[in-house]
Amino acid sequence: MVFEGDFRQVLPVVLKSTRSEMANASLVRSYFWPLMEKIQLSTNMRAITDQTFSDFLLRIGNGQETTIKDDQIEIPKQMTIQQSGDINPEESLVREIFPEIKLNYKSAQYNRARNVSKNK
Repeated sequence: MVFEGDFRQVLPVVLKSTRSEMANASLVRSYFWPLMEKIQLSTNMRAITDQTFSDFLLRIGNGQETTIKDDQIEIPKQMTIQQSGDINPEESLVREIFPEIKLNYKSAQYNRARNVSKNK
């Protein structure tokens, strides 16, 4: 099983919990964390093409991003995807990132190109 992400940014959702309770429920506090093999990637591929995004993530991870209320940050509009009224949120996300997925789902080249272009 492979887990990925910046664990400073990805906390589990624990309903009606405190920040401390959410942190304690995270993967890095799990009893099996010491048993896992950890591999650190050395190059942030998105940072290569999008320094603004990279700086934003670092400010969040370092606790330096401005909060709007209750330790919440505002996600810049250009980083959001608006849900289309007639479809579910997951479908809106897929349509935005892979607009022609039904025609190209078997094409590795198409999927690679979509990944690179969304990161610019």
